[in-house]
Amino acid sequence: MLMMSFIFSQSYTFLLTILLQIPRNVPNPSNNEPLTLSTPFDYFLVIGMPILILIGYYFWRKRNKRESAE
Repeated sequence: MLMMSFIFSQSYTFLLTILLQIPRNVPNPSNNEPLTLSTPFDYFLVIGMPILILIGYYFWRKRNKRESAE
């Protein structure tokens, strides 16, 4: 039983070591650049979409509360 737990812990550690690596060619904290908003679509994407998502969430939650109260 002790040997099985040792094998399991070693394989778990090995998998975590392999799976939790930062992939190559993906932005990471050492090579980040500032956000440049050059087109109106960029402004909409960065500022407008989160606001629309929040408004939609609050309306959805309000509707669910009203339906559950009935």
